[in-house]
Amino acid sequence: MDSLLSVATLSILGLPLGISLAGLLGLKDNPKLMRRLSVGGAALSFGSAVLVAFGVLNYGPVDRVFGIVGDPALFHFSVGVWIDRLSLLSLLLITSIGLIVQKYSVRYLEGDENQGRFFTWLSFVLFAVSLFVISRTCWR
Repeated sequence: MDSLLSVATLSILGLPLGISLAGLLGLKDNPKLMRRLSVGGAALSFGSAVLVAFGVLNYGPVDRVFGIVGDPALFHFSVGVWIDRLSLLSLLLITSIGLIVQKYSVRYLEGDENQGRFFTWLSFVLFAVSLFVISRTCWR
């Protein structure tokens, strides 16, 4: 269960980031594919948040440190996530609203020439807000 929670936690952040990077690298020129990737990534991100919710409610907070940069004795910067019940509630709200906005935007932007760019940046905003909510304290 521990490795499943780690994968789900990383997919909450990794899917929107990967989709926005793919859009920046050229997929935004294919709006149909970008639309599908963006909505699918938001749906999988929400599903991963629900999976993490079951883990947090049954096993307690998720505290993952992915790396420490710097000298631990003097000054260091830790990279990781912390998900307790409060951040979980925020994360579920963010991912569900992100999914709703992206799903609604598909029909609203039908035929717009810049919809690939819109979905690229919308995925990046979903990544950034999710990262803000679940990131650990960076400075120690």
